[in-house]
Amino acid sequence: MPHVVGVVSPLDQGAAALVSKDRMVAYVSVTPDIGSSDTSTGEARQLLAAADPAAQAGLEPAVGGYVDQKLSRPSTENSEVVGLAAAVVVLLLALGTATAMALPIVIAVLGLLVTLALITALGHATVVPTVAPSLATIIGLGVGIDYSLFIVTKHRLQRSHGIPMDESIARATATAGGAVLFAGVTVVIALCSLVIAGIPLVTTLGYTAAIAVAVSVLAAITLLPALLGVLGAHIDSLRVTLGRTHPDDHRPHGWARMARAVGSRRWPYLMGASPTRA
Repeated sequence: MPHVVGVVSPLDQGAAALVSKDRMVAYVSVTPDIGSSDTSTGEARQLLAAADPAAQAGLEPAVGGYVDQKLSRPSTENSEVVGLAAAVVVLLLALGTATAMALPIVIAVLGLLVTLALITALGHATVVPTVAPSLATIIGLGVGIDYSLFIVTKHRLQRSHGIPMDESIARATATAGGAVLFAGVTVVIALCSLVIAGIPLVTTLGYTAAIAVAVSVLAAITLLPALLGVLGAHIDSLRVTLGRTHPDDHRPHGWARMARAVGSRRWPYLMGASPTRA
């Protein structure tokens, strides 16, 4: 077959390890000259069809490796849509305006597109597991929305205190953006440290996920301030009220009441939250 450069049969001399101890299962090792990212679905189907003669002879063939992953890769679009929909609701509750809500979503999606492009380009230089883009999507959306939310919230709080627009954007980027940068670098170091595990799959998943975090941080501290400057005062437009109060109201909300309750009864809450041994 095209692209197949080597086949090891379990009947070859010295290939006893390819046969199970009960001699009911045997492996045929097939080596193609293309990687997982370069293998199309059609080529994977051709490799699977090559086992048809074995099935006609009464055997039960199965395919593994990245050929199997190519043919049976699950679709994650539905879960991503559900995740984004949940993020929209939570951000509306937290920010109270549709314009401010859209900023973290836009930053996360744009950062994710850049991340997937980088992972695809990386797949042409090295072997990247097919699950890597899915993992990067999950992490990229999560941290992208989270990091952007810090800066947007800080900016809107400063604006409510009368700080000029440009000064507020600069301060939010310097304070909340600094925390975002520190948190992102910490996560990137942790993910890259998976190389210590010595497992190639885990190592690859670690640095591809680190790419998603790094891109999210860069988008939050560069693209987001630019969008805040473009929006200006319109960031508070399209107010949405979910419930009896609005996040911009100066009246105490549920979180404020809970904080006051904890602060007034510190020791009972401290004892209740302390770890205990069974």
